[in-house]
Amino acid sequence: MAFEGVASNLVVVQVCATNGTTQAQALAGSSSQVTQLTQLASVASSGAGGAVVLPPSAAGLEIDIVLITGGNTCAVFPWPGDAINAIAVNSAITMAALTSATFCCVTQGTWLTNPRVPS
Repeated sequence: MAFEGVASNLVVVQVCATNGTTQAQALAGSSSQVTQLTQLASVASSGAGGAVVLPPSAAGLEIDIVLITGGNTCAVFPWPGDAINAIAVNSAITMAALTSATFCCVTQGTWLTNPRVPS
């Protein structure tokens, strides 16, 4: 009996490191930009208030962000011109240490998180 469906079980994982504390600083760091192909981003924050940036929103995208460092927060910014939840365009959502959330895009321009507040 052949084993089928292996490709559908693969997850694209990206290891990220925070860069700076603003959207512009996160955009400047290649390791702090989450790519559109990523399904799971493991983020290490080297200091309190580090930042990463999501890729440009596109309907159907889902990205799990996991903050793996204890004691440090992380600001997750949308791509310029996008928004997260009901927060203003270009504003970040702050993740506490050792939390995770799934960022989903249903409508281009807006990311939604599940759970609403990363936990």
